[in-house]
Amino acid sequence: MRCSAITFSGVRTVFHEAANHVPLIIRDPDNPAAFGKRVDAFTESVDVTPTILDWIGGRIPAGMDGRSLTSFLAEPDRLPSRWRDHVYAEFDFGDPGEPTVWQRRLGLPLRNANLVLIREDRYKLVHFNGGLEPLLFDMHSKAGETRNLAGDPDHSGTVLRLTRKLLNHRIRHQDHRLSDTKLTATGTVNFEG
Repeated sequence: MRCSAITFSGVRTVFHEAANHVPLIIRDPDNPAAFGKRVDAFTESVDVTPTILDWIGGRIPAGMDGRSLTSFLAEPDRLPSRWRDHVYAEFDFGDPGEPTVWQRRLGLPLRNANLVLIREDRYKLVHFNGGLEPLLFDMHSKAGETRNLAGDPDHSGTVLRLTRKLLNHRIRHQDHRLSDTKLTATGTVNFEG
């Protein structure tokens, strides 16, 4: 069976590329010119709901982290303005009932058994909670995810830059329900930053 659609790459939960570089296929039956087009822009699972809401003419809430992918259906060869240059993911590898093998081996309580990652075109930084050392991978090198560069002094600037970018991403996407809302005489107004 042949499927004509646009394919997107996204992020899942585990930090290895094979587990999180997952295709997303969207097909607009009213736009056959886009059938079979491939988009290599960074997309995330948080983009699915805004895409559906946009497609059906719904309002995308200001507090929603993702962005609609419908513009790629109209112009698959062009990035929308201010499109992301990275993907971000969070992963809990703990279990509240019985500690996982990773919790036991690393001696981590449940609240410390988690990680976040940020992946740009070339580099991927994985930051662990619980005082564990980070991982840095050069995704353009042949070694890929088999060689951790985080402890290499030549890559300390990259680790710092990506750590800052990771922190900025987390702060930007924290819960803004109160800071993005203003009470007016006619009710509440939600703003998008």
